[in-house]
Amino acid sequence: MSRVSADRVAREDVLRYLYEKGGSASMAEIGEELGSRETAEKAVMELEELGLVSVNRGGVGLTGEGYVEAEEVYQRHAEAERLLARLLSKEHAHPAAHYIEHAPLVTSELIELSLIHISEP
Repeated sequence: MSRVSADRVAREDVLRYLYEKGGSASMAEIGEELGSRETAEKAVMELEELGLVSVNRGGVGLTGEGYVEAEEVYQRHAEAERLLARLLSKEHAHPAAHYIEHAPLVTSELIELSLIHISEP
């Protein structure tokens, strides 16, 4: 199984956070969300190079392509949280979903099948 790089996790966390904030946030807010201004700046720079965000005067916003990518990350998180809420308490499901959303083998289809399976008597 392949490992997920810390850089990829940081980039996806930025995308998800921007999506949750309506598409834009300050660099300070992103740094606080990621727990490190340095990590946030590196992730934002990489996302900008990929054309997924634009940066102006300390503000970071999703581009059209970035919005599509961010929505996918957010949906993986929401679906993972929904599945985990069936297995764990709400307070544990949310943080656990932050890890699962980055797993390359976790797809919407896998989560949906898992929900169907645990819903059956």
